[in-house]
Amino acid sequence: MARKRRLRAACVGTALALILLELVLQVASYIAWSRQAQVERPSGRAMLCIGDSLTFGLGAEPEESYPTQLQAKLAVRGKEWSVVNAGIPGQCSADILERLPSLLHQLNPEAVCLLVGWNDTWARPDKLDASQIGDAGFPLRFRTARLISLLLAQTDELKADDATESPPFLGTWHVANYEFYFGADGSARLGTQPAVWSVDGAVLQITPQGGEAFPLRWRVAEGVLEFALMKWSRFQRARPGPPANGTAFETLQDLVRNRHHREAIAQIPKGDGEAAIAARAFIVRTMSTTGHAAAANDLIAQLESTFASDEDPAAGEALALWQHHSNNDKAAIVTARQVLRSNKDRTGCWQVLVDTATQEQREGLIAELQAAIDGSRSVWRQAEMTLEIAILRAPHDAKAAILTTVQARKMGIGSDQTIAAMSRAVALGADSEPLLAALDQATIAPEERLALRSDVRRGTVDDTTMYAVLEQHLHTAIDIIEASGSRAFLLGYPFSMPRHQETVQRVASARGVTFISTVEVFTDAVAPGSRSDWFVDLIHCTAKGYALMAETAAERLAEELR
Repeated sequence: MARKRRLRAACVGTALALILLELVLQVASYIAWSRQAQVERPSGRAMLCIGDSLTFGLGAEPEESYPTQLQAKLAVRGKEWSVVNAGIPGQCSADILERLPSLLHQLNPEAVCLLVGWNDTWARPDKLDASQIGDAGFPLRFRTARLISLLLAQTDELKADDATESPPFLGTWHVANYEFYFGADGSARLGTQPAVWSVDGAVLQITPQGGEAFPLRWRVAEGVLEFALMKWSRFQRARPGPPANGTAFETLQDLVRNRHHREAIAQIPKGDGEAAIAARAFIVRTMSTTGHAAAANDLIAQLESTFASDEDPAAGEALALWQHHSNNDKAAIVTARQVLRSNKDRTGCWQVLVDTATQEQREGLIAELQAAIDGSRSVWRQAEMTLEIAILRAPHDAKAAILTTVQARKMGIGSDQTIAAMSRAVALGADSEPLLAALDQATIAPEERLALRSDVRRGTVDDTTMYAVLEQHLHTAIDIIEASGSRAFLLGYPFSMPRHQETVQRVASARGVTFISTVEVFTDAVAPGSRSDWFVDLIHCTAKGYALMAETAAERLAEELR
């Protein structure tokens, strides 16, 4: 009896301690939230510009963004407005809806300029109804569990640190066109700019001298170091040592990824050595999957000769993929099978077989893949082949497909591979709704579910559905803006995006709000050969480009806002 009383008392004490801890965490979280959530309201008439990187001003200095220049151009017209830039790179329409109520509450603007939609084309967000959008209050959630999970994660990291003398990312690395250096003493270098680094598990924090810190994700996959910015879904492989020379295989990767095909072909190593075959195979494989196989005809002939003479697996894999993407599936299957007879971990060949499998062949192919996984010594190849099994299961067993995808991701598969796999599964007959429903029912961590849901939607939701969601979100945004007493203005992008333009214009017309189009003035301004004067890349503007956006908006706003 005394033992039961002690046990009951211990349970009650533990419960009270957890309740007290939760209260402390809630108070501390509220204090932190209240300090960071508040945006100071400017004096005078306030205008809110909310959107993605085009509103943020990516590609130019902060003072060169279109909202900042808009304020000056309105002042020239005798319109004194305080324009607030609330653009955040990478945000889609769902992100905007979640932020909008808080900003309206804090700023109480008279006008709101909304430019959003580009990121919806890749993010494929879920539809948010007005009932799902909070009132910008303090987010209540159980924080003790989060604290415990962080402590456990920290313990794992400490164990990993004890087992490793130094992190694997020390030294000089090249990622795409960027050079990074990480010293054992915590020093770092971005190109020639000095910086310092610190690491927290899979996140590498870099602080340039005199600048703001920014995080990188890092991992080791198949013995190779990879990096990714936090907003990137794609990890990029890092090249060690000094800058690559003109014949390095890594240089070919960069050239092909940027579609500089002729330059890549010109830099293939001479002869028929292993490096030359690998380079030809890589270029053909990449160009085949991106729809540029015709530009590699000479390389394909060389690979055909190489494969015919010694059945080189890299050459055969590239040929099978090229044949498949050239709609010669009968030859592709024969080539893939020939390679797999002695090289079971050539995942490009498995991709050909998976993409061309009939419904009756899928179960047998799953068994073959599982046998290949069991016989492989490479964790990365096992992960890739596990993902192929998920693709085969997706059309008829969504639950098994999701669980298999989760397994592959735990083995190292990232967002890019998941999205591509889901897109291929749709081509085999899979549907987004059963996959998303199975994902919602799967027993996985909330963060993992959120990330995987995003990737599944990106791979399975078509453009028609995506634009329907965007249209609904624009209507909801207007409802929220008008309910706050503000006036809504919808903007179009400065580059050609016809379906987005039509969607936003249709919403503006239906709701009786002003639509400000910018693509026409850019089309007139950008003469042949002068695009670099206006754009720093495919979508982001230079300071001159943002000035034109601001000028176009100012002309219309000056007329509308009396």
